Amino acid sequence: MKRVREKFRNFLLNTVSRKSNIWAFGSIKYGHSTRFLFEYVLEQEPNIKAIWLTRDMSLAKEVRAMGYPSYHNKSLLGIYYSLRAKYYFTTHGVRALSRKYYHGAKHIYLCHGIGIKSAELSTTIGPSAEEFQKKRSTYQPPDFMTSTTPHVNKKQCASFLVSEEQCMPFGTPRNDHFFKSKESQLQYLKKHAPNEFDFVNSLEKYAKIFSYILTWRDVIDKQAVDESMDYHTLNQYLKRRNQVLVRDTHPGSTYNTPSPGEYSNIVFIPKGCDLNLILPFIDVLITDYSSVYYDYILLNKPAILYPYDYDYFTKTCRTLYYDFYESTEGPYAYNFQELFELIKQDLPTPDYTRIKKLFWGDYTGESCKNITNFIKQLDQK
Repeated sequence: MKRVREKFRNFLLNTVSRKSNIWAFGSIKYGHSTRFLFEYVLEQEPNIKAIWLTRDMSLAKEVRAMGYPSYHNKSLLGIYYSLRAKYYFTTHGVRALSRKYYHGAKHIYLCHGIGIKSAELSTTIGPSAEEFQKKRSTYQPPDFMTSTTPHVNKKQCASFLVSEEQCMPFGTPRNDHFFKSKESQLQYLKKHAPNEFDFVNSLEKYAKIFSYILTWRDVIDKQAVDESMDYHTLNQYLKRRNQVLVRDTHPGSTYNTPSPGEYSNIVFIPKGCDLNLILPFIDVLITDYSSVYYDYILLNKPAILYPYDYDYFTKTCRTLYYDFYESTEGPYAYNFQELFELIKQDLPTPDYTRIKKLFWGDYTGESCKNITNFIKQLDQK
């Protein structure tokens, strides 16, 4: 029976023609850059049929409830659009859509983020290294991928086995909304992201909003995240000044994280919420080696770098593409006391001009528009 199914699938792949005006989108959740480009195409390109495909039945229903076309990838319509779509847009590989029916389509990889932490085939240390190196011989690089500058291209080309010609230097769709007014962003949240809207509204009562966002770690043990954090002292300080610390629930990023509700002025982003929709409402970011830093500097707000486990991280988890200090502006803290002192200050916004030029070039918030035009022009060549 399995052989019969494979023959039938191959028959479909060899006989069904793909259409350039059918674009399939997918990710591990309804979010990331795929979400923003998907919604842009639906709103701005009436001649393109954009479809959200997923392996999660509940997610397909959730997206349809928002008024958007979405199907489980094993449903009849899911299989149909998997076969007919000429372009697959992903942030976590084609497995999020339909690996079985991918052959013959063009894979457009919308990078998860722009940053300095090694990824994919450039991963040479940590538990993930062996897995990535094993698949090197069978690795299928995307046909095109998002990028920003020649500085970023150099590392992405090696990590994803693409040429510079395959890098689309248009920025990232997930950050386009950073360039819109606060009123426009709130209107979007109210209409398209009610959970994020409610969370942002819940923060309005605070005089200052900090956010503590750390990168994903391959290794989580007692030497890792938060070991030096004195949450009790921090919470008391925040409470006296009507300030708040917003934490994410990124799996694999923390060890001694407090439980939600344990502290009055330390709150967690609700599960399923898109961090990038919340970032514009944060006053000060605290982070380490995460790509969220490079997103956040587009907002021209102060960020505190907290590389407390730099040696441990770069020897145990991941190497960095670039020198950490040449790729950031600071200020820096290396333990809780130093971090606490910075939190108590009224920090000015650093001059991000050099870093933004290196990592963002001339990006001004039109990634969705430029990527769409680029893909449409492929069929005119």
